[in-house]
Amino acid sequence: DWFILYMVVFPEIQKKCREEIDRVVGHARKVNMEDKGNLPYVTATLNELQRVANIAPFTIPHSGLNDAELGGYMLPAKTVIIPLIAAIHMNEEYFKEPEEFRPERWLTNDNKVIKIDQHIPFGLGPHRCLGENLAKMELFIFATNFLQQYNFKLPEGHPTPSLEGDHS
Repeated sequence: DWFILYMVVFPEIQKKCREEIDRVVGHARKVNMEDKGNLPYVTATLNELQRVANIAPFTIPHSGLNDAELGGYMLPAKTVIIPLIAAIHMNEEYFKEPEEFRPERWLTNDNKVIKIDQHIPFGLGPHRCLGENLAKMELFIFATNFLQQYNFKLPEGHPTPSLEGDHS
């Protein structure tokens, strides 16, 4: 849902993704995982989508085995910690102008995808989401094949929808 919504709200980004898919894959076959390395703008767009559209703004609770210091605070062993992914993804220290949806932040000047350590949509550490690889593959296959076949747009005169999520 977030993918389609962002493509509707940002038609120029949708157009760039579609053009890259058309150039690399065309329409004679479906996009597959082997194409991912040749679709850097699409990959960057999906990374940016996962950064701004936090479907799970928190990770599962963690606790330390030992006493630890974090940001000047002492955390006794077994203290429950609930990492806030959204706070990291929207932190200006890690992502310049974090409120902007800008896939280009994920690309080098020579169009290679950048890995950003603070991009953690599936959590972090040894207890990150077990389904991360499957979810990334499904998102890529879904997004690219839909973009290959469809152009997402609002009906004439329809107001631009909100990008505000509701995590209640």
